[in-house]
Amino acid sequence: CQHGQCVNKDSGYKCTCSPGWTGQNCEQDINECTRKPCQHGQCVNKDGGYKCTCSPGWTGQNCQQDINECTRKPCQHGRCVNKDGGYKCTCSPGWTG
Repeated sequence: CQHGQCVNKDSGYKCTCSPGWTGQNCEQDINECTRKPCQHGQCVNKDGGYKCTCSPGWTGQNCQQDINECTRKPCQHGRCVNKDGGYKCTCSPGWTG
């Protein structure tokens, strides 16, 4: 068993594969990206797993968490409103931008 545990049987053996692997001898990598695990980003298949590259404004293992950009105080003369994947500035009277 390449990526798993081998169990002896009367008629041979059986492999119990580690997560991310399949096949009789746990030799085949499962492409987790076919399940589309990345909610707001691109999936990159890796040996025995995957990695999400998140779109701007998103974070987390599966890009499922919105980043609150308002914590950086991006609005100089106004109020910041956090939005999914971004933010919006509502300017104070007399200010634009």
